[in-house]
Amino acid sequence: MAEFVEKSLEELLPVFEQLKLVQLFSPDEVCDFIKNCRDYEYKLCKQTKVAKDFLAYAAYLEEILDLIVERRKELKFLHRYDQIDRPLKHKCAHLYRICAARFKIFSRPSLKKKIFIRQKMEYHNKEIAFLHNAKMRKLCSQAYTRLLQIYAHLPENHVRAARFEFFDNNSAENARTLILMGLRKFPQFIPLWVTHFKIELRYVARLLERREFLIKTNDRSSHIHSINNEEIKKSFDPINTGDDEFLKLSLAKVVFEMAVKTIRERGQKAGLIRQFIQIAEDCGEFTKELVLSMREYMSIYGLELEEEIDQMEVPNEELFEIDTKRMGIDEIKKEENIVKVERKSVLDGFNPDDPEIKKLLEKATLTEDYDSKPLDEVLKRSKTQEKKIRKSQNSQTAGESWFGLPASEMDEEKRRDLELIQMRNILDPKQHYKKSDRNVLPKYFQIGQIVESSADFYSARLNKKQRKNTLAEELMNDHEIIAKNKKHYAKIIQKREATKGVGVFKKSGYLPKHNKKRRKNF
Repeated sequence: MAEFVEKSLEELLPVFEQLKLVQLFSPDEVCDFIKNCRDYEYKLCKQTKVAKDFLAYAAYLEEILDLIVERRKELKFLHRYDQIDRPLKHKCAHLYRICAARFKIFSRPSLKKKIFIRQKMEYHNKEIAFLHNAKMRKLCSQAYTRLLQIYAHLPENHVRAARFEFFDNNSAENARTLILMGLRKFPQFIPLWVTHFKIELRYVARLLERREFLIKTNDRSSHIHSINNEEIKKSFDPINTGDDEFLKLSLAKVVFEMAVKTIRERGQKAGLIRQFIQIAEDCGEFTKELVLSMREYMSIYGLELEEEIDQMEVPNEELFEIDTKRMGIDEIKKEENIVKVERKSVLDGFNPDDPEIKKLLEKATLTEDYDSKPLDEVLKRSKTQEKKIRKSQNSQTAGESWFGLPASEMDEEKRRDLELIQMRNILDPKQHYKKSDRNVLPKYFQIGQIVESSADFYSARLNKKQRKNTLAEELMNDHEIIAKNKKHYAKIIQKREATKGVGVFKKSGYLPKHNKKRRKNF
């Protein structure tokens, strides 16, 4: 263990030397820093590793980094960044990566899968948040790829990764690949289409800004006539893009068409187009034609009218109000005295006593009053379906002979209590218990509460403070059992110490009396 700790500290040795040399930290502070790092490294090298230790070490290094930034501002020292700050940042990133790849917060089988996914993703989110704040973009993109390798079934992760690649990492190709991977799996997820459309428009805006910047630099550097400069500016006009299909927003139009085709619901489609229009208007003047085409599409298919109707708020009184003022009294009486049509039977026109009709009705599912009955009674099941239902019902309980003992869910506390019940022969040597037939924990069991009689109040009844929730807690608080176990453990150690000096070919342990006599005679 010690050699691994010293090796990891030797990797940080240049950092300690530079902190002391540059006087960002005093010698005492450097000694405390080394001591704390050594303590954390020993915790990481334990046999049973815990995620809490890795996170605590990473948080401590983050605090040190913040302190170094503050000291740099005070002393106005902006040098040796690669020798001090960068190794500490890489160490933090390494700790978060180990924590995300290795540990699982909940590994119990009884817990739900969704909770496990959320808790497991917390480590990845912490790693990504640190790398994003530390501006380590290359490692952050690698962290997003590792996240998508495990949690690609969540569409939000594709959106997060694509937005990072385009807006932070300045990589449009990576952003497109991530978005297209997400759209193959989740074509009905609207935020993916919105981000894809936004990325394409922003990419064109970047290209146009770069064009304008190049025009300005060419004007300053080159000494060309004013006529030639005007011709160059016309050719590089950001609005009149000429024959370039890419700058004519052809990709954005393709994204719009594909989104409209894939999304089926008209309400979602209208909301999506509205978001597209808002994004295009925010980008600038070069999207005017695209905005007009999207508005024409909405007007052709009548999506604007549906939006206006949905936004209208009509009070309930106006909806359910009956205009009885214009109606006469005779008309109101006629509506009240409407004759109700009698309900027709299934057997109208047939003789119900006919045996053939009775046979057909036995197999029929639509009988009289079928609409008033529940669905389980109307639908007839086959024999195999009934067998499956009976089998599932029987597996839920132990049967009538065991008073319907249920198959309850197994928790860690229940598992410990059942294991203690199986080990009662060893735990209580004075009392004889019959050994259980099975080595596996039982499936059917039930937990009850002890209700003691009032006669045992003064003799054997326990107080509420003494009564524990589980058997394990009661055994840990029982001093007699702890003392017995200590005595038993001391006897075992005495026997081991007595047999330490025995040779290889000699008999171990104490010799009985008859063996001692034989040896004396020889």
